[in-house]
Amino acid sequence: MRRLRLIFLTGIAVVFLCALLHFGARIGWAQSASGTLSQEEIADLGEAAPIVEQLRPLQNKAIVFIFDVSGSMNSEGMLKRARQVTARIARYAVRPGDDILLLTFGAGYESFVRKINDGDDRQKVLERIPVTVGQDSGTNIRRPHHEALKFLEKVTAGNNRPAAIIVLTDSYNDEPKRTNSAFEDYTRYYTPGGKLLKYPPTSENRDYERLLSELVESGRVRQYGVGVTFAPNGRPVERLPQSAPPPVEAPSQPPSPQNTSLPKPAPPSFPYWWALLGAGVLISGTLAVIPFTKTQALRITGVPGGQRDFVVGSGKTIRIGGEGTSQSPDAYGIPGVHETIAVIKGSRGIMSISPALRPKSGGDLLSNQNAAVRVYVSGLPLESELPLNFGDELRISVSTPEGISKEYRLKFDDPRKGY
Repeated sequence: MRRLRLIFLTGIAVVFLCALLHFGARIGWAQSASGTLSQEEIADLGEAAPIVEQLRPLQNKAIVFIFDVSGSMNSEGMLKRARQVTARIARYAVRPGDDILLLTFGAGYESFVRKINDGDDRQKVLERIPVTVGQDSGTNIRRPHHEALKFLEKVTAGNNRPAAIIVLTDSYNDEPKRTNSAFEDYTRYYTPGGKLLKYPPTSENRDYERLLSELVESGRVRQYGVGVTFAPNGRPVERLPQSAPPPVEAPSQPPSPQNTSLPKPAPPSFPYWWALLGAGVLISGTLAVIPFTKTQALRITGVPGGQRDFVVGSGKTIRIGGEGTSQSPDAYGIPGVHETIAVIKGSRGIMSISPALRPKSGGDLLSNQNAAVRVYVSGLPLESELPLNFGDELRISVSTPEGISKEYRLKFDDPRKGY
């Protein structure tokens, strides 16, 4: 009997200790999520800084991310920009008790809802941030904006919960093709061919306008835009895709009249139009080739490799990590990393960084984003080719065979800055 009592009391003590550790970890995460950020941390947030500073102090809030994954997001680094802002807001502004809705839209739509209780929930949100764009054309921003307002109306009904919408898009409205399955849904919010000036009097549009008035114009819901602005009534301001102007044909040269009374025909006039056209083609071709040969100066700084300057251009690459990198003019060494983990290349004066692929024993390809070496660009995992800009940070986490984790941080800068 005494032995059973001892086992019972021991079990209760173990359960109590586990619960204490669990709630202690949650309290610690909550305190870290609500603590004041340093000026250095705010500076590192970049474009997300003002949004984080306004949302971070708010408790028990509801946030909706509206993320554009249409094909046009691939241009001008817009996808990377949207990913970075979303990740930084999720890391630094989301707190326990918050409700998060992530809506992605292009030709179709997906949604992800998460109640934030601890760091694991926040990590689930980070993992759902889109990494690629869709294949089909067609953009309907009003539909996900309407869905966001309906969600916030529901979760804030009867209470004073703070709420916010963050729209991440290049703001281009690309009408889907009539054969696209998204076209029918598009007509519920837009008049095809209406150039964003006409909207159909559908029930969806009427409810959308009602929610804009009750939630946004009234100030109950805050709105933030990345790549987009808002009209006075709270509607995202959309733009039509820009199309190239039609080619202008050169005027034809009428034939010169000939005087048949003269014994010899007049000599033909010099073809000035053709000469000018040929010169224009030659100059245009030369200007078109120049960007391909344009090079870009790059400075890499980090610990313990120090500062090194490189030139990135067409046909030139820079390896990060790998054997012999301390002596190689086209590589930057990382201690303990014997294989290349990332490659920087340039084209037309624009730089990009890609994960290096190496063969497994079976002959397949394996990314460097594995258990031994993990690579991040400005806080995001390096899983595919990304644009590389001055000011970006490359974080490399290396695990040794002894189980010790070491981290290296590289900064990219312009060596000509200040000259």
